[in-house]
Amino acid sequence: MSTAVIASRTRRPLIHTVPAPNFAPMAATFQGIYMRPNLSNGGAVPAAGPFCTCPDIWPAGTQPVPNFQTALATSQSYGSNPPDQITMNMDNYIYVRGLNGATANQTVTVALYYVPSGVIQWPSQWQNNVIKTDQGNTTANIANLAPGAVGVADQTFLWSNVQPPPSGSDHYCLISQFNNAQNSNPFPNVYSQLDMSALVTNNLGWGWRNVQLVSAGAQPTFSYEMALAIPQNVSPGSNTYFVYVIPTGFNGWSVSFQCSQSDSKGNPITLNTTPITSSGQLLGTTCYLAPGYSAMVTVYMYSNGQAAASNASVPLSASYQTANASETAEALRRNLVDWHFMYRYKQTFGGIPINAWIPMGDNTAQNGASPSQFRARRPRAGKPSY
Repeated sequence: MSTAVIASRTRRPLIHTVPAPNFAPMAATFQGIYMRPNLSNGGAVPAAGPFCTCPDIWPAGTQPVPNFQTALATSQSYGSNPPDQITMNMDNYIYVRGLNGATANQTVTVALYYVPSGVIQWPSQWQNNVIKTDQGNTTANIANLAPGAVGVADQTFLWSNVQPPPSGSDHYCLISQFNNAQNSNPFPNVYSQLDMSALVTNNLGWGWRNVQLVSAGAQPTFSYEMALAIPQNVSPGSNTYFVYVIPTGFNGWSVSFQCSQSDSKGNPITLNTTPITSSGQLLGTTCYLAPGYSAMVTVYMYSNGQAAASNASVPLSASYQTANASETAEALRRNLVDWHFMYRYKQTFGGIPINAWIPMGDNTAQNGASPSQFRARRPRAGKPSY
């Protein structure tokens, strides 16, 4: 009998080797103009948290930063955290800056959004919450920024009449976006948790800063905004203007105004809260406005428990002071001198101005509305150029 020899084979378990992670090369610094998620980040990606403390979104509250493009680009400012407070029921000024981590000059547009608080800020929840600039634009610009340089967006973002967040939120988040002409950083399509994580850790073209809401104390009864703009092609002159209000029918109230930009010499254009003691009271400030100046003035009115007359109005106006004797003579020849204003100016401030004041225009939020309608709808008038 033959014996069959069966060769035995040892079966070994199959081992599925997990491939090594295929990491894409990571740049030491974000390649472009970027915003830091926190002060510890120097442009490195992926970023480490916290992700909601971007120091390059700068909320200034109700007082604009003079010469903001210079002031917020210094090494001292760049190395410090901004305020984190937003004042309710007031207009708030916000600035955005970035550092160019690329090796060539870069230009980006800058957009800013507000978001009721949440642990994860899904873009679909805030894509329509745009904060416009004080010139009414949805974006500002950082143009031709050199490698390693800090640039500040060329327009102030103006968050108007900030209201408390909806139920379930106790604060707001500010989120900013950098993009370029090639739309290399479009509004993100976030469909998964991985997409959201990639946005906050790898894309420093987006910044995120949480802000806290504070009360301004006495709340304005109503407010309105007006543009203050000098066209670039205006003939050079004295560039001296007087911006003012003459409240009528608001006895016992108080008034203030604040401009989103300093004047062309870096001085604030502001009227501190002032009691209205008589109808037709002249209240304002002198400023220097060069051709090309553009900003937004917000007028605040406080009732102090007093009723206003049915025909009450509070126009915001501007007058121009002639540059010299020749221009004054021309204004006299054309019957342009505002003698009534000059009398009020002398009564209020004393002295006799060397040159003449001539009117440049005015506007008011009233448009036929009563003060009660003001409070109900807080209208915004048009944007004239003075």
